[in-house]
Amino acid sequence: MAEGITVSSSVPLPKGYGFLPKGSVYRTIHGQRLTREAGETLFIVLHPKTKLRIGIRIPSRILREVQRQDALTKAARLAATHRRDENIERQARDVLRKLYPKIPSSVLEQCLHRAFKKRAGRIGRCVSPP
Repeated sequence: MAEGITVSSSVPLPKGYGFLPKGSVYRTIHGQRLTREAGETLFIVLHPKTKLRIGIRIPSRILREVQRQDALTKAARLAATHRRDENIERQARDVLRKLYPKIPSSVLEQCLHRAFKKRAGRIGRCVSPP
């Protein structure tokens, strides 16, 4: 977690700051990095009742820059993710065909689809520790 001051969402927004909700790893990482590089204070915002992190508060000018960069690079980032996902699935397909040469194509594709479904918590999407 980034170093910063932890505040409740019920605390008023500091002057010149904006709120960046949790949800986009790209925006959050870049917002934190640019705020630290500018020597500004980063605020980690927690829900007042659950105490779970709901976002960050960063200077408004940095928030605008993060949003601009996100929009400019979104297509390239999505394309890179798509290429990476295709490569991983192709490698898995090759291994399964080697291990099970008589597997019907339809069954192979069902296995791959199930194993690599995003945001399903399945083993195909897990990363091995280094």
